Amino acid sequence: MSDKIINEQDDVIVLVDPNGKEVRFEFVDVIERDDKMYAILHPLDELDGIEDDTCVIFNMDVQDDDSVLLNPIEDEAELNAVYEQYVQLCESDCDCEEDGEECCDDDCECGCREGGECGCNCDKE
Repeated sequence: MSDKIINEQDDVIVLVDPNGKEVRFEFVDVIERDDKMYAILHPLDELDGIEDDTCVIFNMDVQDDDSVLLNPIEDEAELNAVYEQYVQLCESDCDCEEDGEECCDDDCECGCREGGECGCNCDKE
């Protein structure tokens, strides 16, 4: 995947793969870790080796002219650390725990995070 954004509209960005093919991504989030910024993107177009429900993480490299290059993360430990931080961020955004309830999965009507038993008093068990 190229590290250059060629088009940005709403929450969709277009990157160019090594073969020159444009690939659309939904912008999901930005994570800051160890003075680095990371973009969490969800592919909207089919990518070899990437499942439909998978997000990809890129290192955001801000240039002198304020443009941003997206670079793949080659260090697996760095990639895992950023992913874990993103998961923790998603968990902390859950409203159920603030109400003293257990979190529920994505099938729950309240829209909370994945995993665990639903305890938010919605209709799902």
